[in-house]
Amino acid sequence: MISITLFGGWQSKSDRKLNDEQYNVLNGLFKRETILFQKTSTNKSWGYYHTEDWLLEKMDLCLLENENDRKKIVKELMNSGFQSNLKSHISNQIIPSQIEELKTKNSGIKLIKKDITGTVPRISAPFILEDKALVYYEDPLEESIFYLKKDESGNWEWICKFTLFIVFVD
Repeated sequence: MISITLFGGWQSKSDRKLNDEQYNVLNGLFKRETILFQKTSTNKSWGYYHTEDWLLEKMDLCLLENENDRKKIVKELMNSGFQSNLKSHISNQIIPSQIEELKTKNSGIKLIKKDITGTVPRISAPFILEDKALVYYEDPLEESIFYLKKDESGNWEWICKFTLFIVFVD
């Protein structure tokens, strides 16, 4: 019992911090008002066991309409170096990162500090490799992965969304 209490205290004091580039990704992704929980998700399932066919099937809401461009994105995401770095990033997300309100002031992000019901949307700490980024998004009705690319002026632009699941409610 004591070790659980000690571990719980240690974890809450050891919140990870997002770096400036991760905030740039979030600010580029959430331009419209979006309510998010102030701590990142540590869900790990979203980054494992993908195949090219699975990603193509889950890809929707994509700026690229050409099928060859979509396949090129999937090939980039399935690159062994990209996958290896992604899995390492996800495995290291044991403790949630604290999202700082001051660093998201130029976006549409509105942070919620308490989530008693577990219904406030959460995101992962953005995964960035070179000019590509992935952000996992979860709420009770949807799980998605957003793919962003850094443009020539250094801004992160949303390219595609991969919907892992969605629940439609009347």
